[in-house]
Amino acid sequence: MAISVVIPVYNSEKTIVQVLDSVRKQTAVSLIQEIIVVNDGSTDRSHDIITAYREAHKDIIIRLIDKENGGVAAARNDGVRASSGNWIAFIDADDLWLPEKIETQWDILETHPEIDFLGCNNDDIPLRILHRKIDTLYRVTVKDLCLKSFPSSSSILVRKTVFEKVGGFEEGVHHMEDAGFCFRVCTAGYGYYHLPVSLLRIDPFKPFYASSGLSSHLKEMHEGEIRYSRKLKEQRIVSNGFYCSLRVFYFLKYIRRIIKKKINQVKEKNERIES
Repeated sequence: MAISVVIPVYNSEKTIVQVLDSVRKQTAVSLIQEIIVVNDGSTDRSHDIITAYREAHKDIIIRLIDKENGGVAAARNDGVRASSGNWIAFIDADDLWLPEKIETQWDILETHPEIDFLGCNNDDIPLRILHRKIDTLYRVTVKDLCLKSFPSSSSILVRKTVFEKVGGFEEGVHHMEDAGFCFRVCTAGYGYYHLPVSLLRIDPFKPFYASSGLSSHLKEMHEGEIRYSRKLKEQRIVSNGFYCSLRVFYFLKYIRRIIKKKINQVKEKNERIES
């Protein structure tokens, strides 16, 4: 059993070295068979930096795939198609794994063969579904995912066979594509589990959440949540009543995200003035 790590890259010259370091310096790096970096049409120096890194670190297999820009979903899918491991781990080019990330998750997989998909916490933030705190290994339900989109794609460790059977990430979708993948794994009945241990850092290079990148497109994220919940209703996986409740819940969450972003913007501006 071995892990292939897939990293989609787009104009990540400032962060990709730190990301690769966080993978290469895993305490259980021996479990990692290869790192597949998919350069999704970058126009900066990402290709050259990755190539140089690969030449300087021959202790681990790093494969570079250059392709025309097609979005993060297509980049991840291409990486998985090129992989040889029977487990796939994802990490985005602006996130960082903690050194024990793979070792901790793998220990869980070895003692729980029923797991097909395993996520984890990030940034020391506990997982709460509404007011319920998840503090033990937890099997996730479809309704859980409707109420909270988790885990971060950079925490996912999934069987390659499961990834292939559910069709991977939905290409052509540029917001919440990871949520769609998670929904398909969960609705198909696979062992979708969450480990409530913080093993990575999300967007550590940004001043605050949603300051830039896909997570800054709050309206599109809101529309993505509605799109996927509507599909669940149409497939009769959730009831009409639950769907209507979700529409209200998503609207309130959308407003909360906007307020949170505004507060962070003001805070960052004040910090710049003070400095």
